[in-house]
Amino acid sequence: MATTELNHARQIRSPILRNALANWIGLIFQMAVAFYLSPFLINCLGKTKYGTWVVLGQIIAYTGIMDLGIRNSVTVFTSRFIATRNYAELHALLATSLKLYLPISASIALLALLLHTHLTAFFNLPSELLSETKHTFLLLALTFSTQIIMNTFSAVLSGAQRYDISNAIAIVILLLRTCTILFVLPKTHSLLVLATITFAFEQLRHCLVLYYTIRVLPHFRLSRALLAKSHFPFTTIFSFSTYSVLMHSATLIIFYTDTVVIGHFLTTTLVTYYSVSWTLVDYIRRVILRMAYVLAPAAGDLSQRVSKRSLHELANRTSSAALAIYIPSCVFLIFFGKELLGLWVGNDFPSKSYPVLVVLLLAEAMNSALAPCSSILLGLGKHRRIAIARVAEALLNLGISLTFVRPYGILGVAVGTLLPSIFINLFIMYPYAVSILSQGNSSKDLLGLKQAAPPLVICVCAATLLSILPLPTSWSSFVLRIVLFSASYLISIWLFFLTHSQKRTVIAVLISALKKSGLS
Repeated sequence: MATTELNHARQIRSPILRNALANWIGLIFQMAVAFYLSPFLINCLGKTKYGTWVVLGQIIAYTGIMDLGIRNSVTVFTSRFIATRNYAELHALLATSLKLYLPISASIALLALLLHTHLTAFFNLPSELLSETKHTFLLLALTFSTQIIMNTFSAVLSGAQRYDISNAIAIVILLLRTCTILFVLPKTHSLLVLATITFAFEQLRHCLVLYYTIRVLPHFRLSRALLAKSHFPFTTIFSFSTYSVLMHSATLIIFYTDTVVIGHFLTTTLVTYYSVSWTLVDYIRRVILRMAYVLAPAAGDLSQRVSKRSLHELANRTSSAALAIYIPSCVFLIFFGKELLGLWVGNDFPSKSYPVLVVLLLAEAMNSALAPCSSILLGLGKHRRIAIARVAEALLNLGISLTFVRPYGILGVAVGTLLPSIFINLFIMYPYAVSILSQGNSSKDLLGLKQAAPPLVICVCAATLLSILPLPTSWSSFVLRIVLFSASYLISIWLFFLTHSQKRTVIAVLISALKKSGLS
């Protein structure tokens, strides 16, 4: 029995690692492009226009609530139907999903049309930006309304675990879009032109996603007959998605409300100072979420074939990996974030953006550490309490941010994110994850906190020593500091974090890679 369970666990772990790697490759490329593009856009558009662009993007993101959790349901059911080769039900699911998405897409476009004339009155914008902002908002809303429809096909690629295809498409489109922006935007300095470029390449991405969805699914053809005859029960879709919607809505409020609050009560220029700090934190968060994202379908499969002990092991290993990613990134940015901001976006940013960066890093620490556990609980269908906790966090976040924004500015808004995150994660999320995932296991340390303590101490010591060196005045000296810090951290991980079996696995992988490359 133990041998069978071990084999099942290994069969699950291999695609998890493969899918996580595909997601990471795509994400690293996206982050590299975004890191380069952000200062370009700030310089090309100016702080006010860039802040306006960020706020408009966040407002449009709120309409993601209208997805109603359908995409998550399609992803989960697609993986089940493909595993059982039940393609008739799968085709019915996709047809029903499209029937649901079409009116939602039309509603988003209509809502944007009704709101765009009143939008600019909500923010403190210069008069010369009012007309351009309205038209940009409409085009971004149209972009998102088409994306909603295509969520059906993006969910199919995720459910089929073809992250290689979806990430390859994303990389190609991002590369073409970036080259176009770099060539066109310096000649126009226009938000509307930037929105037009975004819209055009999103439509190209949709075409590619549809093409590869048809290739991945046998016998699937998009036709009027399919939409007319096929039907998958609405209740089945929404039975899974109800609490998923709450989780998604709460996430939007937690991560996208801050800039809207700043844009309304302060200025869109200050949105720029806040957004660059959040961008750095979001880079780390997205790396961890890309790993966590593939755990939900894997957890559902694993729970049917192995014991709760294996689920605890999966949660412990992935949460430990999340900490291993977050700890060095957080420590490095706390010690050297000022220098990075100065080199990256300009010398006037560190004084205003660095305090916000530190607060947001602390706010995101437990969220990132618990992300794998949350995804596993979602795959097990145990996400009801998580959804309720996230809604409570979102409401607290919004309330504190509204209270602190006028007296304390953008730092007060960041504190509004920090306090609810600490309370909800420490006193609700973590105890709940332990109660579900530690059943049948003597260890209650899901996150591997004891393992993480020595690398954390070594990170702080290494950063302290490196901070004694002269301040970096160029990217070359700053990169040298990153290399030295990373080397000390990797040594600490090897000595204190990895188990003997994990070390053997790493050595085996390295030897295999060397043999394939012909170096050994």
